[in-house]
Amino acid sequence: MARILLIFVCLVAGMLVYRVLVSRRRDSPPDAPANSQQPMVRCAHCGVFLPEAEALSDGAERFCSAAHRQLGPRK
Repeated sequence: MARILLIFVCLVAGMLVYRVLVSRRRDSPPDAPANSQQPMVRCAHCGVFLPEAEALSDGAERFCSAAHRQLGPRK
C-alpha cells in the first residue's frame, strides 16, 4: 500500500513540475533573445538613463525627449 501511495505522490509532483515549466515557457515572449539587455545612454539635459534605441540624438549628445533636445545640454 505504501508503495502505491509513493508512486501516486511522485506522479502528482511530476505533473505539477511539468505544468510550471510549460506555463513559464508560454509566458516568455518567443522572439525575445535570451540576453535582451540594451546599451543605456544618459540624457544630456536631465541626466535620466534610457535605452539607446529610444534616445534622440543631436550630434554627439543624446536626449530623452524632443523638448530636452530643443533646450540643449544642461551646463
